[in-house]
Amino acid sequence: LTGHTSGVNSVAFAPDGTYIVSGSWDKSICVWDSSNGAKLLQLAGHTSGVNSVAVSSDGTHIVSGSWDKTICVWDTSTGAELLQLTLHTGVVYSVAFSPDGTRIVSGSWDNTIRVWDTSTGFELLQLTGHTSAVSSVAFSPDGTHIVSGSQDNTIQVWDSSNAAELLHSTGYTATVNSVALSSVALHTGSEDTMVHVPLNSEHPPTVLIDSHNISPLAKPGVYTDILTTRLLNSYWYSTTDGWLNLKNTKQHLMWVPSDILQVLRHPHNNLIISQNGDLLVDLSQAKLGTEWVQCYAGSLSHDHK
Repeated sequence: LTGHTSGVNSVAFAPDGTYIVSGSWDKSICVWDSSNGAKLLQLAGHTSGVNSVAVSSDGTHIVSGSWDKTICVWDTSTGAELLQLTLHTGVVYSVAFSPDGTRIVSGSWDNTIRVWDTSTGFELLQLTGHTSAVSSVAFSPDGTHIVSGSQDNTIQVWDSSNAAELLHSTGYTATVNSVALSSVALHTGSEDTMVHVPLNSEHPPTVLIDSHNISPLAKPGVYTDILTTRLLNSYWYSTTDGWLNLKNTKQHLMWVPSDILQVLRHPHNNLIISQNGDLLVDLSQAKLGTEWVQCYAGSLSHDHK
C-alpha cells in the first residue's frame, strides 16, 4: 500500500478484517480496503508524526497518538475528528481501546498512562509508577487489566478500574517496546529479549517466569497471578536449610530441597523464578510437614509440577 509520504509507525486491522489503518510520520492516518488496497480515507489533524493507531472492537472508531502530545478519536465511516485529548505533557507513544470500546488507554513520554472515556474524552484514571517514557500499553481481553512497557526497562500490570499496580517486573536490561495480554499469557517484547509469561485460568499460576532470571516479578509480599492479586498475611523469607517461613511468626510454610532451592531467586519475593525453564508450583495436592520429605524423590526436571 502506497500513499504515505513518510515512514509508517503503526498499523492495525479492523476487527472484521475489511480495512487497515496506518499512522505515519507524515502526520496522517490512512484507512485502506484490505481486499484491494484502495485508500478509503485519509485523516488529517495531528501536527506531528503519528506513533500509534488502534480500532475499536465494533469498528466504528479509530484512536491515534502523536508526537504532538495529543490523542485523536475519529469516526471510521466519515473520517471526522470526534475528540482531541490533550492532557499528556509528552509524546503519546501508544494507544489502545478497551475490548468493549468504551475506554482508551494511552502511554506517553511524560512517564504516565492515562485512561479516557471514549464518548466524552474525560480522563478516568492516571497511572503513575514508571520512571521513564511509556512505550506500549494494552488492555487484557476482559478489560479488567492494563499492561504497560517502558523505557525504564520494566513492565507493569494495573487494575483498570482503580489504577492499582498489581505487578512490576524489572527483569529487562533494555526498553520494553511491546506488550500484550491474552487470555492465557502476558507477552512482552524488549530490545534485549522476548518473554512469555504463562497464565492458567483454571488453576492460576503461583509462578511467573522470567526467562533471563534477572529479577523478581512482583512486589514483596504480594501473590500475583495477573488475573487475581491477593495480599499475604505476612511477608515470607527462606532459610539456608530450605524452609520458607512467615516473617512475623516464623511459621513454616514449606520446605524446599537444596537442588530446587538453588534455582530460586530473590527469597524476599514470593514468586519463584526458575533458571531451568518453566516451573509451575501447584500446592493443591501438596503433602505437608514430614510427608513432603518422605515423598520427595529429588532431582526434579524443569517440566515437573
